[in-house]
Amino acid sequence: RLSFKVDFGTSAAPSGNIKVGATETGIPAKDCTKDFCENQLSSDYLLRYQINVPTDTTVEVCNDCTISMELIYNGEAWVGIAFSEDESMAGSEGVIGSPDDEPQKYNLGAQAAGVEKMPQSQQTLSDATCVSKDGQT
Repeated sequence: RLSFKVDFGTSAAPSGNIKVGATETGIPAKDCTKDFCENQLSSDYLLRYQINVPTDTTVEVCNDCTISMELIYNGEAWVGIAFSEDESMAGSEGVIGSPDDEPQKYNLGAQAAGVEKMPQSQQTLSDATCVSKDGQT
């Protein structure tokens, strides 16, 4: 289980995914600022996340908001997650962790360029852990 909290920094408030659920099917949307929301990424990967909105701001403004994430893999391995605006991992930022190492933020280059750990000044994760237990990482 890879768990961490990351600051949005100076980015705008998260857009579109504050609530999940299929309201058109009668299932109420879940407020991801109140509870962890889940997204089954594949049969082996589950992503849990919650948007943390400080009491002195709103979801629309989202000053100093953070996101708490847990990535759960059915197996024992290093795990990581990355975000892209153009569906290409090259040029994206990611978080990688293993049970042997503290999770860190990385810049993801093209295949030939590889993965590069971000400088300490950009390591904005807090409460970051990666554990393996009962066949899950």
